Amino acid sequence: MEDTLPKVTWPQLAEAIKRQFQSFTGATRSLTQLDTDYIAEKMFGPAPYDDPVRQGTFIERAKFIKDYMNNVQFSCWDWFYSIAHLIKQKEILEFWNKGWLIGFISYDDATQRTMMARPSTFLLRFSEGTKGALSIAGVVDTVTLDRQRVERRSFHLSPMDIDDLKKMSLVERLQVNQDLHYLYPEIPKASILAHFGIAAPVTATPSRRRYLRTMPVFSISWAMSNNVAMDSDRNRMEAEE
Repeated sequence: MEDTLPKVTWPQLAEAIKRQFQSFTGATRSLTQLDTDYIAEKMFGPAPYDDPVRQGTFIERAKFIKDYMNNVQFSCWDWFYSIAHLIKQKEILEFWNKGWLIGFISYDDATQRTMMARPSTFLLRFSEGTKGALSIAGVVDTVTLDRQRVERRSFHLSPMDIDDLKKMSLVERLQVNQDLHYLYPEIPKASILAHFGIAAPVTATPSRRRYLRTMPVFSISWAMSNNVAMDSDRNRMEAEE
């Protein structure tokens, strides 16, 4: 790698990310503006309206490829690559293509959305602190001990990576968890299970089940043309000049 690194603007990098994501994962649902805005926020932090970083300021390659994001020990590139590799898995890809996996949403935003939704609503998001992992965020309503009122609480299940999902698939986890009934905003969980040929559980008794804790190359050309390259026969990822 040369001392003088090529630079690109964020709009150029965002377009390269979109193309590479779809090519690598085989997804029919592409990344949206909201998705790429979220990725930019992971790199630069919350941005004001018309943030100059997103309006043409040049970004050095190291900012995306090597520099650690806030509060974690990995770069935005490492985080994004691991997510694309996760989505490439057949079951997760189906969730993504159907729009059942929001994915690019923060912990706080997921909490806020589900708290405002109907009881037992949940959504699926990518973990911010664990690479290549999904988390389930949701809410449950419980009656207080004095039976005088109903309290709502939010929860986030432990992130699940590819190895976890091989032990117990996402669909199986949704089936056995009796606290989850509606995928945000109002999609019945039973309809999702039916899509995969699985019947919804008969009983609605809240479960106290313990939850499980819960490579092809992926490269973005850093040339100003934003060409994209892949090499699925190698076991490492790299950012090419």
